[in-house]
Amino acid sequence: MVFIGLGAFIISSLFAYTIGLKRLYAYGIVSLVLFTTAHFISVPIEYLLVTIGLVILVYGSILFMQFIRKYTLSQGEKSNAQQSI
Repeated sequence: MVFIGLGAFIISSLFAYTIGLKRLYAYGIVSLVLFTTAHFISVPIEYLLVTIGLVILVYGSILFMQFIRKYTLSQGEKSNAQQSI
């Protein structure tokens, strides 16, 4: 389990470095901590994967809501989909 967490951390760190997304470092750290902790308290791997997925989903939802609030359409403005029709 520790090697899986370490591998996830290394891979996400490499992607974070090459792409420039700093949140991938956090995803790698979360994976490393969860897999290392689960090794010592013997938690099934399915629960770990669901937990990591939920962390990513919640953070993605927060980013999406911030994007929606920042780039809202004004009342008279048409969206790109409506302009092409």
